[in-house]
Amino acid sequence: MQISIEENRSSLLVALEGDLTSDHSDNIHQAIRKRLTKSTRIVCLDLRRVAMIDSAGLSVLLGAKIMCGSGNARLRLFAPSGTAFETLEAVGFDKILNFVDAEEIEPLLRNLFGGEPSLSS
Repeated sequence: MQISIEENRSSLLVALEGDLTSDHSDNIHQAIRKRLTKSTRIVCLDLRRVAMIDSAGLSVLLGAKIMCGSGNARLRLFAPSGTAFETLEAVGFDKILNFVDAEEIEPLLRNLFGGEPSLSS
C-alpha cells in the first residue's frame, strides 16, 4: 500500500494505492490522525487506485469519518472502481460516506490546493 499525503492549513488529501487491508490499516489511520488538526476543515481520501477493501479497510473509513466529525472536518472520498466500490456498496457505505463525483474531483483539488497537489509519501 502506497500512502501519499498533501496538506495545507485547512485541507488534507490522503491518496491510497493498492489494497486497503488489515496489513495497512494502522498506518493509514495514524497518517490521518497525526495530520488532522483543529484547523482542518476537509479531509479527502483518494481511493481511486484502491483495488480491494477488506473489513479492516472498512474500519479505517469509518474511523476517518469519526475522527473528522469530532474535529469538525468534512470527509470526502474519491471512490474506487470495480470490486472495491462493490464492497462499499454491499455494506451500505455508499449511503453513509460522502463520495465525490468523478467530474468534481479535479475542480475540488484545484480549489483546495491551488492547482495539482504534490503528493508526498
